[in-house]
Amino acid sequence: LGVHSQSVVVNDAQSDQGSSDDINNTKPSDSASTAVKHQQNPLKGICAILLACLSSGFAGIYFEKVLKQTKQSVWIRNIQLGLFGGAASIVTMLIKDWSDLQELGFFHGYTPVVILVICLQASTGLIVAMVVKYTDNIVKAFAGALAIIGASLTSIYVFNFEADRNFVFGGILVVTASYIYGTRGPKKHTK
Repeated sequence: LGVHSQSVVVNDAQSDQGSSDDINNTKPSDSASTAVKHQQNPLKGICAILLACLSSGFAGIYFEKVLKQTKQSVWIRNIQLGLFGGAASIVTMLIKDWSDLQELGFFHGYTPVVILVICLQASTGLIVAMVVKYTDNIVKAFAGALAIIGASLTSIYVFNFEADRNFVFGGILVVTASYIYGTRGPKKHTK
């Protein structure tokens, strides 16, 4: 959390410096792209990060409690939890996109890539439920962090992503924490 907060502040400061340079070096043709500048507030960003971390942590712990302290299977629990999300999504869709639904239909814009992403998201949800049911929430968090690092490393080659110092430092911390958690569990006392 501290490293992530630090990277937000550093990136915010760098973007503020970059925005002042951009304003000083604007050409008349660039005025439309630089006309709208948003003020950034590092304190508000850090508070948002803390709130997101707390709510995510509580949700993960509650999810683990629900899965481990009930007799229903993971599949039944996923269906029960998914019904609430599905109902909220349907209500939101009907409120926000009713005219588009009537005109274009529900499946407008569904391409093979969209269907693949939907299937990947569904399978990810099931895998996360299995991980939380049979291990714990910390393993899920480490797996998510390692997946982000893996995706970022892949994007270096695929999308020419440039990793900065904060990213590399954060990645080293995640890998180190994962290693320590996996290898240095509680010692078993032998008599």
